[in-house]
Amino acid sequence: MQGHDLSEKERFRPAARHMIMLEVQKQCFVGFKGERFCFYLSDEGYRNAKHSEQEGESRIKSLAAVVSGKLYPNKKPRQLKR
Repeated sequence: MQGHDLSEKERFRPAARHMIMLEVQKQCFVGFKGERFCFYLSDEGYRNAKHSEQEGESRIKSLAAVVSGKLYPNKKPRQLKR
């Protein structure tokens, strides 16, 4: 995995609000198809990542909120078993 390390200093920046792990779907400015990256992003950076996902350039594999350097993973709602 490339990009920011989980213990990287970017995690503690005041503007860092989101941590994403993404996979490149087609070659773009981030990298080549199949490569995976981890990034700590501001709100604007996260909007750009979501736009890139909508364009089909990348796919966000996981997401966590960042508050004062601590990670709070977003959990998918549990599906009820029937």
